[in-house]
Amino acid sequence: MTQPGTSPPGREPHLPLRERARLHWGDAVLIVIGLAAVAGFARVAGLSLIAFGLNRLVHHGMHLLWMAPLGSMLVAGLVGGLVWLLGWPIKWLRRPSVFVASIMAVTATSLALDISGLHRISAILLGLGVGVGAARIVARAPEQSIRICRRLALVASFALFASVLAMTIGSRWLEAWRAKGRPLPGPEAPNILLVILDTVRSMSLSTYGHGVPTSPALDQLAASGTRFWNAYAPAPWTTPSHASVMTGRWPFELGLDWKHGLDRTHPTLAQVLTEAGYATAGFTANFTNTSISSGIARGFTHYEDYSPSFWNVLRATAIGERITSSHGVLRVLGMNMYPGRKRSPAVTAEFLRWLDRQSGRPFFVFLNYFDAHDPYEAPPEVEARFQVRRDLVRHNLGLLGWVDWDAAQVAEQRRAYEAAIAYQDSQLQALFDGLRQRGKLENSLVIVTSDHGEEFFEHGLMFHGLSLYRPALQVPLILTGRGIPAGMTVGVPASTRSIARTVLGRVPGVDPSRFAGVDLLQLASDSGGRIHEPVFSSVDPELNTPAEFPVHHGPLYSVLYRGYRYIVDRRGVEELYALDDPAERTNLASSPDHAAALAELRERLREALRR
Repeated sequence: MTQPGTSPPGREPHLPLRERARLHWGDAVLIVIGLAAVAGFARVAGLSLIAFGLNRLVHHGMHLLWMAPLGSMLVAGLVGGLVWLLGWPIKWLRRPSVFVASIMAVTATSLALDISGLHRISAILLGLGVGVGAARIVARAPEQSIRICRRLALVASFALFASVLAMTIGSRWLEAWRAKGRPLPGPEAPNILLVILDTVRSMSLSTYGHGVPTSPALDQLAASGTRFWNAYAPAPWTTPSHASVMTGRWPFELGLDWKHGLDRTHPTLAQVLTEAGYATAGFTANFTNTSISSGIARGFTHYEDYSPSFWNVLRATAIGERITSSHGVLRVLGMNMYPGRKRSPAVTAEFLRWLDRQSGRPFFVFLNYFDAHDPYEAPPEVEARFQVRRDLVRHNLGLLGWVDWDAAQVAEQRRAYEAAIAYQDSQLQALFDGLRQRGKLENSLVIVTSDHGEEFFEHGLMFHGLSLYRPALQVPLILTGRGIPAGMTVGVPASTRSIARTVLGRVPGVDPSRFAGVDLLQLASDSGGRIHEPVFSSVDPELNTPAEFPVHHGPLYSVLYRGYRYIVDRRGVEELYALDDPAERTNLASSPDHAAALAELRERLREALRR
């Protein structure tokens, strides 16, 4: 016998009479479109405020404007479709209040996941609470609620269409409009191509003496230009190192960290060259740490980070981000890396498509290739050359998944890394061939470097961003072009932060002193050893850095000067290594014979930090 106010088994629950009608499928689609798109645009507004108002890294690009609402529709559509299918046997699931509640719950949960410090369980509970509240409102006025959703769907569809147009046709029009009225550089102004090979350490390149042929394209480039043997990155991770290259400033002068990007305090190389009349563009595969919100794009008239794809549309929602970044989900899907990763051929293709639209102006182009970043994965034929055992290569490890590795496991990872470098090197050759075919290579200054290196247990650590030891900082640096000595190797220590000043030294009518540092080509020709510039590097700890990492105790700083490298942490723990100790095995900090060198480097660092 049924109790008053309840429904018999199999019957619909007790609801107001005016909510008894079942939802039409067309209205269900409009509810998904309207509510999900509003949530997507709300995410765009929130992340834009965080990125451009608070200068926080949000790891999304300009395409978020349309990918977030579309991704929200995708996620809400999957949930709505499931609810609709279950509505065949369970009739009450197709009531307007229940269906709206399910869509509101998933979209509200996705938005709540963006709230810093809010646990995901709390976000889910918050989303469910929003769904219950929405169900009560719709149950009282179902027809009015559906009419509102129809109107939202119409407005949202128009806004989405307009966003897509703005990011395609509109962005090209804006780029052309910005070019109007700018001066045209003289015919002697070279094209400038800056290629940053993400996570490539020089000690793993055949160009720098490695016994395995990992970099034949770079070998050829070095033979036609000048190679710096002791080049160091200003930081052991992407954003501050790129920012230093673009501004000529040390990372500790820029005030950025793991959460904050490059602000507008200092001019960038792209900004100066755009003002000088160059066509400027950036194409990056590391869209996590060099996206629009990182500040690295500042000054470029054209910039491409997140490329449109199914996976990047899904990642444009907070729920999608967590799904595609989950180690467990990736293992279930049989993927070694997060889906949607941009490979070198895609970066090159984006650049060459843009280049084919240009005319009349020299270009400054920045490319970031990301194939050598973990998780390491090259095509099977390349990995076969390096005897990589794919079944033994570990992926999706988490922060400390490598601490118990033995030598064989480290060696397997290193082989996979070197295979990835070799694949990326082959794509460099494709890039140069494409420029040569277009007649753009002969009058180009080409600079190839890296933002940081990678560690493979040389000091008990893996990957990067954890220390300032040599494998994490020593990077390739090769310059080639008209007037640059061919086949020269420079042994004097240099920093990639001097790239901006060096570039301006090749551009007529622009003052190189707008950027700090030294002209690298003057350094190369300084046979008398008159140029002595300390080379600094630094890294700040990421939130909750484990105690096993040197950076755990606070910021680390290093300085390379007059044959020594000095490292110190916030506690004052010091390390001193001779430059002719490449493995950095002998700490000379406590040696009386090197006390004068220690004092000099200590003072150099103090002076730099006081500025």
